[in-house]
Amino acid sequence: MVRWFVYALVFFVSAFFLHFVVESVVTVAIGAVAPDTADSTAGLITLVLGFVLAGLVTWLIARSGLQVTRTEEDRRRGDAFLEEEHQRLEVAEQQHLDEQRLGRLMTELGAWRRAHDIRAYAAEALAELGDGDATTGGGGSLREELQWALAYADQIDPLRGADRRAPAGAPDPPGAPDPAGAPDPPLV
Repeated sequence: MVRWFVYALVFFVSAFFLHFVVESVVTVAIGAVAPDTADSTAGLITLVLGFVLAGLVTWLIARSGLQVTRTEEDRRRGDAFLEEEHQRLEVAEQQHLDEQRLGRLMTELGAWRRAHDIRAYAAEALAELGDGDATTGGGGSLREELQWALAYADQIDPLRGADRRAPAGAPDPPGAPDPAGAPDPPLV
């Protein structure tokens, strides 16, 4: 049904367009031969020739197999293409999320290593100090500097720092120690 409507539309559009082309050509041709009768004779010839040419154009389009409507195979191919594109986008999105996750992991790993190195340094320095103390180059207490370094390591350590703590009022995860000191009951 749709195909025949399109063919009819092609016919009338081409007839309209070809009418003006044929009219101009016929008027010029007849005007060259008989200038007095060019306008009166050109009208009928133009009309008939325009419809014949429009019919020829429509027949050629129909004969060429131009498909106006989608076949079931076209729909299946289109749906398959859309599904492949959807899957490709999902894979790309997952890769992007994985890259972001890896970036966060590497940042946390770097902070953890720095915190670990600071703690190792401070623990060794405190062990060498024993019960004594020393003066830093700035004139302060080495023991205080090392205590500050340990507190700083706790701040930057992603496993101990504030970034890993739950927001105030949020429920504790199962198995987390009770702030009052009593362990959570076992999960059943």
